[in-house]
Amino acid sequence: NGSSEEATEILRNMVESGCNRSTKDYMRLCHMYRRNEDLENELEIINKYLSSDYEYSRDWFEKRLIEVKNLME
Repeated sequence: NGSSEEATEILRNMVESGCNRSTKDYMRLCHMYRRNEDLENELEIINKYLSSDYEYSRDWFEKRLIEVKNLME
């Protein structure tokens, strides 16, 4: 669906540019990638979050990382 792809791209650009420091946007992006079965991009976003200085919801991303790695096996 085009609008879903556009929304994902806009959110991805916001996260990548660093202009948006919202943990919820990282989470939304992970959900969008999972819904589209795009585990590689989801993994990339999780690793980007975990390599940042963000502390909020860190446990959520660590659990999600394990899930993604298991799904990729």
